[in-house]
Amino acid sequence: MAHSGDYPNILSLQNANQIANLTETERKNGFLSAEIPEKTVDAIASDIGIVVAYEQSEFAGFFCISRLDPWRGNAIIDALVASFEKSGEYTLEELSDTVCLFGPMCLSRVARGNGILEKMIGFAIASAKTRFKNAISFIAVDNERSANAVAKLGYRPVHRFVSGEREYHALVADLG
Repeated sequence: MAHSGDYPNILSLQNANQIANLTETERKNGFLSAEIPEKTVDAIASDIGIVVAYEQSEFAGFFCISRLDPWRGNAIIDALVASFEKSGEYTLEELSDTVCLFGPMCLSRVARGNGILEKMIGFAIASAKTRFKNAISFIAVDNERSANAVAKLGYRPVHRFVSGEREYHALVADLG
């Protein structure tokens, strides 16, 4: 799990993979839509946690597990939560008490396709399932590489929602 010494690596990898920082061609290899503010990294890491991976001594990636509260005010997360409430799948109380957020998650380009994401998600599920029934997440509809990666890991798309001008898949992972 992440410690303060990992935060610069998390923020650097996040910045390098933000959709706004990538060319159209680079986006085909996956991208991040939501950004963890620097002040929120410590709050998430200190609560449920951020899984980090190193390959030899190189930072390979991160996978956030959090309650929804630290994300309130983030346009995409607010739209995700509202989409679940609107669909009737969860009440606001259920979302607060029994559901956590998986993501953002990101792997360095050299770490992709090496089984690291599978190990990180396994660790995340083991960490979260003692407190939560389900995890919710999202992926931009046009982020095909990332959608394919998480589909292999037990996420299931349940509906679509819009935030800003982008459309997203709302995802659920059963932690039981």
